[in-house]
Formats: sequence, structure tokens, C-alpha cells
Amino acid sequence: MLLIHAGFDLQQVTELARREGVAVRGLDLEEGKRGGRVVLVARLPARYRPERLLDELTRLRGVREVEWER
Repeated sequence: MLLIHAGFDLQQVTELARREGVAVRGLDLEEGKRGGRVVLVARLPARYRPERLLDELTRLRGVREVEWER
């Protein structure tokens, strides 16, 4: 789950997933006046470290926080 600022461009997530070879299984955006959250369900490539994706998601413009659940 990503906590985001208002005006977050969701396309950043899909572009990142494509670059990293991550298969997006679900993507849900909930927005409010001050921001919102994105729930991402993804399948990682073999031997891909989840920490790598978390680091990359954290670097996206407009992301406040990233939480991971297995």
C-alpha cells in the first residue's frame, strides 16, 4: 500500500512495474482532498527482492509512505 499526496499520477506505478518486470494483478486508488492511498497487488519476477520494489516505489513523486504485506 502506498500513502500518497493529492494529485498523485498513478501511471508512475504502472511504468515502474513495467520497467522492473513486475506483473500488476490489481491496482486500486482511493483519493481524498489531502491525498489517499494506492493498493497494489503484484507478482514479482523470480529472484526479485521485494525490498527493491519498495525502494523504487518510495522514490516516486507524491509517495509519502510505502507498506508491504506478503
